[in-house]
Amino acid sequence: MNKNFICTLPNGDEITSVVLDLEEYESLIDILHNTDLGGASLSKEQADRLKEAKHIQMISRGTKTAFVFDRFDIKTNVACFIVRGHGSELLNQLSKKLKRRDARNN
Repeated sequence: MNKNFICTLPNGDEITSVVLDLEEYESLIDILHNTDLGGASLSKEQADRLKEAKHIQMISRGTKTAFVFDRFDIKTNVACFIVRGHGSELLNQLSKKLKRRDARNN
């Protein structure tokens, strides 16, 4: 079951963050891989990397992606997707990178 959060960016644009269970996220990646998205179509390797990353940074609403926005009841024109529980992993990775950067700068 997905949960949507709408975030307002500093410039006023809105983006929907969609939190999915792992199975639903991987199903979405498979659908995107098997759908003709024109120049944005996913290769098998790209789909595998997205599954490993457990998040999609951004999808824009368009003619070929509208079905994704309808499926997840997304009202904004831009969305990102993340596997439930993976946000804390991303924050930990970012924190470690910032600590290494700060150590190099000191």
